[in-house]
Amino acid sequence: MHEARWDDSTGAAPPVAIRVFHNPRHTAHVDRMVRSIRASLDYYTREFGRYPYSHLTFVERPPAGIGMHAEPGLVSHGEGFPLWNPEQGGLDLPFAIVAHEMGHEWGVAYASVEGAPVMSESIAWYYGMKAVEHTLGLEQLRRLMRFFRDPYPYEPIRRGEPLLRGLDPYMSYRKGPFALYTLSEYVGEEQVNGALRRLREKHAAADAPLATTLDLYAELKAVTPDSLQYLLHDLFEVNTFWALETLRASAQQADSGTWQVALHVRAKKTVADSAGVVSPVPMDELVEVIVFAAPGEGERIGRRLYQQKHRVKSGDQSITVTVNEKPFRAGLDPFHLLDLDADDNTTEVATGP
Repeated sequence: MHEARWDDSTGAAPPVAIRVFHNPRHTAHVDRMVRSIRASLDYYTREFGRYPYSHLTFVERPPAGIGMHAEPGLVSHGEGFPLWNPEQGGLDLPFAIVAHEMGHEWGVAYASVEGAPVMSESIAWYYGMKAVEHTLGLEQLRRLMRFFRDPYPYEPIRRGEPLLRGLDPYMSYRKGPFALYTLSEYVGEEQVNGALRRLREKHAAADAPLATTLDLYAELKAVTPDSLQYLLHDLFEVNTFWALETLRASAQQADSGTWQVALHVRAKKTVADSAGVVSPVPMDELVEVIVFAAPGEGERIGRRLYQQKHRVKSGDQSITVTVNEKPFRAGLDPFHLLDLDADDNTTEVATGP
C-alpha cells in the first residue's frame, strides 16, 4: 500500500488521506496516479465544493483490464491499468482517466431516466478535461480532445436523440463532454462551473429530488446570455452537426510589417431528426478563427497569432484578419469545439509572391 495526503492550499478544506492498494510488483503508476488525484482535489474543491470525506482509496483488483470504477470514497481498477505507461511527449491518458473517475466524487444524484448517462459520464469527463487543462496544459488537453474524436470505440451516432435524452456511450462519453467544454469556451468557464456547482448544491440534500438533464439545462440556460442561447439549444436540445472547412489560406506582408491573412472557408450545419434523417439548417453564428505561427521544436502546433470568434454563415465565404508575425497555419474552429468529425478545419497559409 502507498499512502499520501492532500492538503488544501487555501486551508479552507480539511486534509484528505490517500491510500493506493496495489500489486507489490506494480509501482510505476503510483506517483502518476497520486499526482492526478491531488490535481483533481485542488481543482474540484475550488470549483465545485469540498470533497465530502477525510479519506480516498484506490484499489487494484483482478482481472487484467484497464477500466476504472468509482464509488463514494473508493475507486477500483484492473491489473492492466498500472502497466499503462504514456509515451514521452504523448497523451497522458491515465492522468485524464483518474481525473475523470475523481470527477464522479463530485457527481450529482440523478434519476434513472433518459439522459442519465449524460448526468454521470459527461459531467465527470468535463471535470476531467478541465483538470487536464489546468494541470498539464492546453497541449495535453488538445491531445485528449483529439483522442475523443477518434471514432473507436464510440462511432458518431447520427440520429435524432439529443443530449437531453442521451442514453448511448457516444452521447455520454464523447458529445456530452465536448458540449459542456464548448459552452465553457463561449460563455465562460466560471459561468459553466458555477451552474454545475449550483446543480450539485440543489440536489445534495437527502430529501432533494433526483436531478435530470432538464435540471442541468436550466442551470446552464441561466448563465448563458441571450446572444448565445442558440448555441445552448443546438448543443443540448437537438442533434446538431457542424461541417467547417478551410478551403485555402493566403497571406501578404504589408509595408508596416504586419500580415494580411485571407481565409476562404465553407460552413454547413445540419440536424438529424428522430428517424435519422439529416437536414440542412441555416447557419449564422459565431465560430472561432485562429491563425498559428510555425511550430517550434517539439511542438505540434505553433503559437496563436490571432484568435477571435467571427460570424460565419452557411456556404462559401472569405474572412480577412491581420497578424504581427508570419503565419503558418489558419482556419475555422481548429480545436473542434463545434465540428467533431473532419480534420479539414485548418490549412497551411500560402505566403509566396
